[in-house]
Amino acid sequence: MPIDGYWQKIQSRICKRCVDGDGYGNCHLPGTEECSLRHYLPDIIKTVSEIREEKIDAYVARLRKNVCAVCEDQTADLVCQKRNRLECALDRYYPLVIDIIETIREDDPHVHAV
Repeated sequence: MPIDGYWQKIQSRICKRCVDGDGYGNCHLPGTEECSLRHYLPDIIKTVSEIREEKIDAYVARLRKNVCAVCEDQTADLVCQKRNRLECALDRYYPLVIDIIETIREDDPHVHAV
């Protein structure tokens, strides 16, 4: 599935309920800020696709290693003020993102990570 297909599914399930939106799926982040879900989507899909676990801890650990480690908001000592203030959409909605990506992969076993 093309990256846009994943993004459309995420938008339909998450953006309407996101605290950074208007309740209709429109983002209200400042113009200089991009949603972390959108910005890191290829890395997120790859990360989720590498794991088959029942426990969320494995997904979160891999997220921190693969995505948070390259995010400009996380410092070298692994501290992320944005995450600590609950302002990171990726961190807030990661369980839903996992569910969306895994559902897409289950529905079409031929889908590969981007």
